[in-house]
Amino acid sequence: MSGLCGVVDFAAPRIEPENLRSMAESSSYRAPGGIGYLFLREAGLAYQALQAPAEGASLDQPLLEPHHQICLVMDGRLDNRSELIDRLGPAGGRSTSDAGLLLAAYLQWGIECTDHLLGDFAFALWDAPRRRLLCAVDPLGIKPLHYARAGSLFCFASDAVQVLQHPAVPDGYDEREIAAYLASQAEAPDRSFFAAIQKLAPGHRLIAASGVLRVERYWSPGNGEVRYSRDEEYAAHFRELLQRSVADRLRDAGAFAGIAMSGGLDSTSVAALSRRASGSGTRAYTFVFDRFPECDERTYSRAMTEEQGLDVEPVEAERLWSLESQAALPHSPDTPFVGWRTCYQEIFRQMAAHGSRVLLMGHGGDDLLRGSSLVYAERLRRGELAAVREVVRHARRRRQPVLRSLYRHFGRPHLPASIDRRLRSALGKHEVALSSFIHPDFVLRTRIERPRPPKTARQEVHANLVQIPWYWRLANWHDRNAASFGMEVRHPFLDRRLFEYVLAIPGEQLFRLGCTKNLLRRAMAGVLPERIRLRESKTRFTRFLDFVVLERASGEIQELLKAPRSADLGILDGEGLRSAYLGFVRGRTDESRRALWYAINLEIWLRRCEALRDDRRRNVRVTSAAA
Repeated sequence: MSGLCGVVDFAAPRIEPENLRSMAESSSYRAPGGIGYLFLREAGLAYQALQAPAEGASLDQPLLEPHHQICLVMDGRLDNRSELIDRLGPAGGRSTSDAGLLLAAYLQWGIECTDHLLGDFAFALWDAPRRRLLCAVDPLGIKPLHYARAGSLFCFASDAVQVLQHPAVPDGYDEREIAAYLASQAEAPDRSFFAAIQKLAPGHRLIAASGVLRVERYWSPGNGEVRYSRDEEYAAHFRELLQRSVADRLRDAGAFAGIAMSGGLDSTSVAALSRRASGSGTRAYTFVFDRFPECDERTYSRAMTEEQGLDVEPVEAERLWSLESQAALPHSPDTPFVGWRTCYQEIFRQMAAHGSRVLLMGHGGDDLLRGSSLVYAERLRRGELAAVREVVRHARRRRQPVLRSLYRHFGRPHLPASIDRRLRSALGKHEVALSSFIHPDFVLRTRIERPRPPKTARQEVHANLVQIPWYWRLANWHDRNAASFGMEVRHPFLDRRLFEYVLAIPGEQLFRLGCTKNLLRRAMAGVLPERIRLRESKTRFTRFLDFVVLERASGEIQELLKAPRSADLGILDGEGLRSAYLGFVRGRTDESRRALWYAINLEIWLRRCEALRDDRRRNVRVTSAAA
């Protein structure tokens, strides 16, 4: 597993192989184990292998079923292998690879094979006799798939930048996605940051046949309910599902599974449950800070060592972190996101040196477990006066105005948004304004709007998990960042079974005032050290990030802002952006840290995209000259 790409031209007798090779090689970081190709007249598929095959063996993908002339490429993992093998009979033998099981599932169920799959995956399948292309991604979109259509031509790939390599695909930006990014909103599920390239949304499949394209949802969490008589039963069921999710993601981990572990509930829960999984060795990696002790979480990692016997390796984030604005990324810059890449690279280097291939994370726990405060209004509508007592008690404990808390939890959910805005304005509470350095014309062009608030607790949880989730950006970024090391990052909290369960249980099991992630805390009783399980505070990295922006990367940032590309494109106001940054340096905080940080990330991303455009134009000129 690692990556895939392909080209289908429904009007051509055969495709041009060089275009597919250019797409695959442009993201060669996804293929430390090599690239495999297969061409069937008007279609070509490429597989980018994360691991090299055994000596003397060839890559097992692209996979061809010669009798039916069906070709498959798959990036990912199937977690319900036993179930599929039982249902598919001889076609799904115990030694069959996940890709082989998927191909057998297609032969059995056709395009509805997606309904029977569990795991993290993206795949493309070309059915030559039917001249039909089937693409699909897993229900949560952990494995990405991008595509573009140009007349009769259809291109698809793991990375958006790969699709851009085809000369028929325009390379302009999608300003709506850039606007949403600058407004701190999550990406749309079906769009990329490039105007001509779409992203296959989670839980969707794409069918293209005879030049006709349709995209349809094959998975949704449904409206089922799970009811127990005691709180302990909800927690026990959640722990059972999370344990199974962790165990599934330990498969093929190599010598041991790495855990990216902070001192928070999510990653320590993953670490503790991974040690309980049979036959799994684990080693945790945690970022440490000497200069900024308020960012350091070694107290909690020591608790995991002392009480769980977990080996924990420190990673010196202060020394390793770098903005890298002048460096060429080893992976595709699909989104304007700058993470802790150099710190994670150190983890991957250490893991690879010891024969490990999988890093588990607690990513997604916040999205999964945050719940919704709207549950208090719903409880009152059901006649539960205890909900009012809880709100009053919480407000007094926090020394907050009781009337304001009552309005927030019981009045505001019942009012139209327009009336609520007027009331809040009268009380001096204003909506967060867009940054002053966003160009006014760009705001008018893109019509940046705040999303409408949900009406029910379930709607809010559903939106966080399925409709407009935040976890994609980081999950897909980790997918790209790890590939060049032959590594895979997996996320146990981002599991379809957990999502379905969380959406089926009563909202009060998720959200309770004064206790974040109370379902997880109850589930991990007797599993986590108590000083972690009952921890109330959350480590903030504000001091370290201020140091990065104000000192370590200050020279790089000022150089970036001398002539920002975002100003040339009419996205940001260059003078306003420089003024905002200098004001931040001098101690003024009129603009939020987040807004400024996003603008800096956008500038770095635009320059990297510009460099890729120059490479593409050079390649097109060379190809044209050779022709």
